[in-house]
Amino acid sequence: MPGTISEERSPPLDVLHFAIKGKKNMLRAQQNKIRLCIN
Repeated sequence: MPGTISEERSPPLDVLHFAIKGKKNMLRAQQNKIRLCIN
């Protein structure tokens, strides 16, 4: 069944949460670098 394959390929919520946290941390790091450059 193609439906079961799509369900297996979809990542669990925990992985999505971890990815979102990682992206937020990356944005914060970039903002900190910009602030250091300005200062």
